[in-house]
Amino acid sequence: MRPVQIDDAARARAKEIMAYAAAHAESLTEARNRLSSGMPMKDAEQYAMQVPVGYNIAYSIEQRSNGWVQRVSVFQATPRIEPQPTAVATILEELFGIRAAKNQLPGGRGGGVLAEALQVSQQTLPNGCIAINLLYRYKWPGHESNS
Repeated sequence: MRPVQIDDAARARAKEIMAYAAAHAESLTEARNRLSSGMPMKDAEQYAMQVPVGYNIAYSIEQRSNGWVQRVSVFQATPRIEPQPTAVATILEELFGIRAAKNQLPGGRGGGVLAEALQVSQQTLPNGCIAINLLYRYKWPGHESNS
């Protein structure tokens, strides 16, 4: 397992990505058009960062039929290696402020930031790396509703 090394530079870059994603949130129509065409997101590098040791991360805000979500994708720079759940949870919590609403039960059961995702999927990238994609509800700052 590769440990995640999060420093002040990584936190600053995550804040930049979150601000860019909020300013360039993808509407439902834009997301459907992009997904149906197979095209990557415009300015994809603006949504991405790397954290030592070898974790690549992408963050975006997208509209879905049930409201706005934040998507976080994490993969290691080594083909066929899935990111460890503890590393993914650390990235979610420390870089993007996504915290579990419920605490885990004794013995590590239930709750936890990974368990509370709206959707978790695994994707094999063209380079053979395995990405974990997570969706979480997004609340626009200053708004009560997600819709």
